[in-house]
Amino acid sequence: MRKIILGFLVLIFAVTTLTACVNFNKEQETLDKIKSRDKLIVGVKADSKPFGYKNEKGEIVGYDVDLAKKIAENILGDPNKIELVEVTSANRIMKLTSGEVDLLISSFTINPQRKKAVDFSVPYFATGQALMVKKGSNIRSFVDLDDKSIGVVIGTTSEQNIKELAPRSVIKSVKTYKELYNLLKNGEVDVITSDAAILRGFEQDDKEVVLLSGRYTKEYYGIAFRKEEDSESLEQAINGILKKLDTTNFFVQLGKTWVTD
Repeated sequence: MRKIILGFLVLIFAVTTLTACVNFNKEQETLDKIKSRDKLIVGVKADSKPFGYKNEKGEIVGYDVDLAKKIAENILGDPNKIELVEVTSANRIMKLTSGEVDLLISSFTINPQRKKAVDFSVPYFATGQALMVKKGSNIRSFVDLDDKSIGVVIGTTSEQNIKELAPRSVIKSVKTYKELYNLLKNGEVDVITSDAAILRGFEQDDKEVVLLSGRYTKEYYGIAFRKEEDSESLEQAINGILKKLDTTNFFVQLGKTWVTD
């Protein structure tokens, strides 16, 4: 009997120790882990000018990148204490939930469906869905899209919206914004659709494409966090930073630097 009791006590001790270790590791997945690591790991896009894209040197730059650096400066005291991880609209939630990144700053529209998978910060940018065509196209708005072919990026709100806005159109979905742009340039689709601020980046680099004037939705971008209790401290800290930055001219200057829409 003593051996049985002793074995039972050993088992309880082992389970308790393991639980404590798990809880400790979970706590280290929060703001405390970022501070102890002394580095913020952020998922950003590298194909979505002006929010995140590669410059001539191959460096990822843009609106979201500058915001990420400002957040690192506020949390860690240095904007360079940051690691950027490339994500796409299709894989970014997986990159976040797997723990590969601490958070996402990736022109990520806040909506109820996505809130089931991730938590969002307060909004930091507003835009709207728009259309882009080749110069000379007779398409002027969504009313002209019946039986037209439309390019969209998988995993975006634009992909969801276009099915309701143009139900008689033919949808062609791709994984990246570079592929989206190529669909239009190569004549594989009649029109592409995305957030106006992202499409504007194509127009800045290519005078043969035209961003149409209509805006058909209101999209608010937010920073995304893992949907778990241990992310709350990080979320609260960043919401405080965003609200503080909003009282300064930081976002105004950021917009002047990167965004023309």
